[in-house]
Amino acid sequence: DHFHLPLQSGSDEILKKMGRQYNGKEYFETVGRLRSVFPEAMISCDVIPGFPGETEEHFLETVEFIKRCELASLHVFPYSARPNTRALRFPNHVEKPEVSRRAKVLRELSEQLYFTFARKCLGKTMEVLWESSQDEHQMTVGKTKNYLPVRASLGDPSSHVGQISSVIIKGFLSSKDLLGLPVES
Repeated sequence: DHFHLPLQSGSDEILKKMGRQYNGKEYFETVGRLRSVFPEAMISCDVIPGFPGETEEHFLETVEFIKRCELASLHVFPYSARPNTRALRFPNHVEKPEVSRRAKVLRELSEQLYFTFARKCLGKTMEVLWESSQDEHQMTVGKTKNYLPVRASLGDPSSHVGQISSVIIKGFLSSKDLLGLPVES
């Protein structure tokens, strides 16, 4: 239950300049429909800070829109001029240091959003697809249905790779990885 919905900007004005075929209202409604069917889904997006003509107000509108959507993760791609694109000819290009600052703000927001999303899973029993036994702590590594990385001590780690089993999410092992404890059968 992981959905990646490219957003690019939370400003309708910037979306229109980008030539996107959707607006913020439609995007927000799509997120709502997904959550009504998949309430525990991780929803991530792409976002492009610093598109030509993006003012500080447009940028802040994007930040607030992302928060309102309660997205769980952002893939931040700072705007950079590309040859033979319409955007290259647009006026009011944002200075590179400002584009970098906006990207940094969005990456920090992404970390906060991820932690908020992952924290909602603490104490829950979740199924995990075990993908790897290569872990410095002798733990098996896998992902939940909603794409959260989990590590757990399951005995012989290599015997669980490719299997699905349930764990109780007990806490954070690192800034991204959750610690799971096997559910007794």
